Amino acid sequence: MVREISDNHKIRHVNMKVHYYYLDLFRLLATLCVLFIHARCECFAIYGELNAESQNWFTFVFYSMTSFGKEGLIMLCLISGFLVGGRYSERMLQGAIDPKRFIKGRLVRIFPTLIVATLLTAIVNIIIGKGNSGINLLGNICGLQGVLVPDEGGTFWPMPYEIWGCVCLWGIMCADKCSKKIYICRRNSGHIY
Repeated sequence: MVREISDNHKIRHVNMKVHYYYLDLFRLLATLCVLFIHARCECFAIYGELNAESQNWFTFVFYSMTSFGKEGLIMLCLISGFLVGGRYSERMLQGAIDPKRFIKGRLVRIFPTLIVATLLTAIVNIIIGKGNSGINLLGNICGLQGVLVPDEGGTFWPMPYEIWGCVCLWGIMCADKCSKKIYICRRNSGHIY
């Protein structure tokens, strides 16, 4: 927020949205890391399974440069956390935070896609004869894969970080809102600690 002084010397607040262009570059690099690892895994054999003639410096460099998929995904999660957390931290400092609105927005953003992806994975598992466990599917939808249940699709491993990170941020928002109410009650009663 920037303060501008007009001709009649009244202060006017102007909202300026900050855009971090270097984060766009990091997002691009992280997305390419994830894309390259998926493309390589679909189109090429595992490096250790290549014959001795194919294991040369070129393939070593190629496999090395395309092996940062998890790191790229973690970078995407960190950038997302910075952008989402920063926006809500700013709102908390302004006193304009609504924990109900936050959790509702996160639920709408995360769960419809997660439920559809989990159900599609269950259908594919039935088709290929792998079978499904209702408890495992429910655990995957609730973000418990890798903790209490196995990851049904092999690709849902980042979801617990996303889900439980949102739950923690929501808890911080609720605690902040509650602490402000307690402070106001104490201030109004004349007892400030």
